[in-house]
Amino acid sequence: MSSDIHVGDPLLVIEDLKLEFKTEEGTVKALDGINITVKKGEIHGVIGETGCGKSVTSLTTLGLLDNNARIRGGEVLYKGVNLLKMNDEDLRQKIRGNEISMIFQNPSTSLNPVYTAGEQIKESVVIYQSDDKKEAQKLVLDELDRVKLPDPEDVYDKYPHELSGGMQQRVMIAMMLACNSNLLIADEPTTALDVSIQAQFLKILRGLKESRDLSILYITHDMAVISEICDVVTVMYGGQIAEKADVHELFKNPKHPYTIGLIHSVPGVMESIEEFETIPGTVPRLINPPSGCRFHPRCEYAREICKEKKPELEEIEKDHFVACHFWEEVE
Repeated sequence: MSSDIHVGDPLLVIEDLKLEFKTEEGTVKALDGINITVKKGEIHGVIGETGCGKSVTSLTTLGLLDNNARIRGGEVLYKGVNLLKMNDEDLRQKIRGNEISMIFQNPSTSLNPVYTAGEQIKESVVIYQSDDKKEAQKLVLDELDRVKLPDPEDVYDKYPHELSGGMQQRVMIAMMLACNSNLLIADEPTTALDVSIQAQFLKILRGLKESRDLSILYITHDMAVISEICDVVTVMYGGQIAEKADVHELFKNPKHPYTIGLIHSVPGVMESIEEFETIPGTVPRLINPPSGCRFHPRCEYAREICKEKKPELEEIEKDHFVACHFWEEVE
């Protein structure tokens, strides 16, 4: 696999990805033509309500789907190689860990409760860096120190239940660093953390991005987190892309009604409960999704064409894409 990728070059390219799940109730049309490009040294945020397809997109990338999943089209290109064409053994040996790592929402379910934090990280070091025991232990302590854990020697010998949620999540990052991965997929990693610990966690990720040119696909439902850490943002709704832009452009000039609803639904410090804005309606069930634009039942701009025709994702300004028939009228 080519390593001749420079900062700013496409590292992960998801093209027209379509995915379904067969269930007892029917076929869930989970992803309908997803396009996401993560560049080297970039933090790319993916945001949307629960059930929009954020996490499923990341699991598809690493080939971690359930048996009832069916990929109906598209490609997932990593350094130009289509991961969807690789078998599970090749993904395990060549991609998972040493090229792409993933941290999840609840680190306590990802860490083995019967091994210390240091032993679990050392396992990754032995696989991907050095099988010398002394050198491996030193590398583990270096990684624990790099993620700003106090007293790495003490953390090394602690079991997961002896660590706070924030410390567990840092251990997961240290494990990723031990693998020397180029791309980190972070699936709502701060949901279980309080605000102050969340801020420290985001600062660590930003620092790693700057110091190692680490690429991050950051999945969240939190607009505040998106504004703080991401360079580029993809907004998903109902298994489709609603809008995609540079983070500053997205907040300054949002053009999809759903994006505007997400931004306005973040409560301000001075707002009262009466001033709090919400998006009307509910997220559609993807067993029988709405025709045309999947957001039209909740959209104040919706007209007949929105019910009949799916809007194409078009570039309205440089690197600003919107899928809306009436984006020019949106304020």
